[in-house]
Amino acid sequence: MSWFENKVIYITGGSAGIGKAIAKKCLNAGASVVITGRNKESLNSAVLELSKVSKNILGHEADVSNHEQVSASVIEALNAFGKIDGLVNNAPSIHTGLLQDLSYEAWRTNFKANLDGVFLLCQKILPQMHTIGSGSIVNISSVVGLKGTQYMGAYGAAKAGLINLTQTMAIEN
Repeated sequence: MSWFENKVIYITGGSAGIGKAIAKKCLNAGASVVITGRNKESLNSAVLELSKVSKNILGHEADVSNHEQVSASVIEALNAFGKIDGLVNNAPSIHTGLLQDLSYEAWRTNFKANLDGVFLLCQKILPQMHTIGSGSIVNISSVVGLKGTQYMGAYGAAKAGLINLTQTMAIEN
């Protein structure tokens, strides 16, 4: 029996790449999965593809940096499955360029998806995990968060913040 059997895993940025691959692995292992994505077409395509692995897949069109969309998605996931056992914060945003040339909007966009969204989702899902007495959170970071990297300053700063946030959550929970 796999740990994932009868578990519910919520994955941000699950309509492509790493997120979709994680969703497929979880479904194959017996979990029910909720994936989020901002692009409706990509999300619907991913749900269709993943439903061939298991019918226990839900797709939510949501921007992880939007408090209302995050709240609605988590409530919908809890209504559908009754719990969330695992959270994978994977939704990325990478805006690159020399820091001196980067717009403030590009700077903030890196933080909204890579850090603010993680904070919002953890804040919504952690209390439910405490209530059921278990749960796991995986925050996808990057080696770029560990050292300065040309053209990746904003992304690296956001991922460095994510590493610290993850360490702090581990201590607090």
